Amino acid sequence: METIVTLLPNSANEWLSLCVDIGLITGIFMLWVSWYRNGRRQIKLEQLLLSATSQLDQATHHLDGALQMIDKLQNKHDQQPEQESAPLRYQDHQQQAPRRQNKPLPDRATAPLQQQVAREIPQSSTQATMILRMHREGDSAETIADRLDMPLAQVTLMLKLHANAASSH
Repeated sequence: METIVTLLPNSANEWLSLCVDIGLITGIFMLWVSWYRNGRRQIKLEQLLLSATSQLDQATHHLDGALQMIDKLQNKHDQQPEQESAPLRYQDHQQQAPRRQNKPLPDRATAPLQQQVAREIPQSSTQATMILRMHREGDSAETIADRLDMPLAQVTLMLKLHANAASSH
C-alpha cells in the first residue's frame, strides 16, 4: 500500500503535470478517432462518386443514341418531298399521347440515382423531336414543357444537349 501512495504526485505542480499529460493523451486519441472516421467517410464518398459517374456515363450514352436517332429522323424527313409528308401538329401529338398521372414522387434519399436519371431522360425520340421542333419554331422552354406536359428541367437538358451536339459537328 505504501508503494501506491508514493507513486501519487505530492505537489501541485506534479498534479498539474499529470492532468496536462492526461489531457494531451486524450486529445491525441480524439484526433486519431476523428482522422479514422474522416478516412472512412472519404472512402464511402469516393465509392458513391464512382457509382454516380458510371450512371452518368450510361445516361450520356443513351442520350447520344437518342440524338443520333433524332439526326437520322431529321435527315430522313429532309429527304422526303414536302407534299408527301404532312407535318405532325403538336395538338395531335398531345391527343395521341397518354397523359401522365400525378403520382407521388419517391423519396429522393431512398430512390436510386439511376431511376432518378432514367425518369428525367425523354422516354422516346418523338418527345425529343417535338422539343427540338418547337424550339426551332421559337417556343420558350417553359412553353414547350407546358405543352408536352414534361418537367422544365428535362426540356432544358434536351435543348442544351442538342446545342452541344450541334456545336461539336
